[in-house]
Amino acid sequence: MSESNGPERAANPSRCPFAALASGRKTSSVEPEPEPAIGLAQMLKEGTASLHDQAEHAAFQTRMVKGELSRAEFIDFLNQVIAKRRSRRTSSVWAERSEPNRWGRRAGS
Repeated sequence: MSESNGPERAANPSRCPFAALASGRKTSSVEPEPEPAIGLAQMLKEGTASLHDQAEHAAFQTRMVKGELSRAEFIDFLNQVIAKRRSRRTSSVWAERSEPNRWGRRAGS
């Protein structure tokens, strides 16, 4: 750091970029307000709204809510739900086993 910067800025505080902030004065430049950040949940909600509406108003869903599904159709639906849940659970178990624990060991070793 050169010695001319320190005393020069001390003698002329207007040259210091933080002088206005330190003194409490408002700066002459007006900055626009930043756009509010959109959270992940809001982005997902907006991005999938049309698909959500389609799923809610599908013939199968409407018939299920009204209680108009046959026993076989409802059993098929439940079997699909069970298969998806098992698949997710299995994939999460494998993910846990592949990551080392806090002692650096992998599950099962």
